Amino acid sequence: MDKSKSFQLKIVNIAGGILLISLAYNLLGLYKIEHYFITAATLIMLIHIWVGANFYIRYIGYIKNLFELLIDAFGMVLLLVAIFSLDKIVRWFIIFGTFFSVVMIKYLMSMPKTKDKDAKKYIATKIKAESPSIILFYFGAVLGAVLDYQWIPKFLSIAVFIAQIPFIYWLVFKKKIYQVKLSS
Repeated sequence: MDKSKSFQLKIVNIAGGILLISLAYNLLGLYKIEHYFITAATLIMLIHIWVGANFYIRYIGYIKNLFELLIDAFGMVLLLVAIFSLDKIVRWFIIFGTFFSVVMIKYLMSMPKTKDKDAKKYIATKIKAESPSIILFYFGAVLGAVLDYQWIPKFLSIAVFIAQIPFIYWLVFKKKIYQVKLSS
């Protein structure tokens, strides 16, 4: 493994650690049931994103230009802001909708540069699986903003948590997304 790839994997792992520590720290100030569900959903997504980022760097490609670095840095900032927005459900949904939009841009930029057919299949599967989440996140934000009922934040946080479980199961165990044979 070359030094640049190794360095970027270390950065991703440090960033993942910072995000998890931030999530744990932020949990101390939360007290409503919906906060715990949205925290659990965020934890699941952070782990999924961390595994995906590691996989992407190892097998698809690592950052080679300033624009890619800016995209990744923007994604990291969005995740950090999302962690500190757990008590503001509409903002949380908007941030994750924006984050996954950025992820789609990165995948779409990677597709033409990727030569390995299994890597292309991985990217296509991720785009197909994760792009609907953009619409769902923004839909959740609209519901939270338009319906001014006390139960809406609870409903949305429980719904997003419950949706994570079958999605991750399907992606990891049924589609076996991280078990493709790629050259590193």
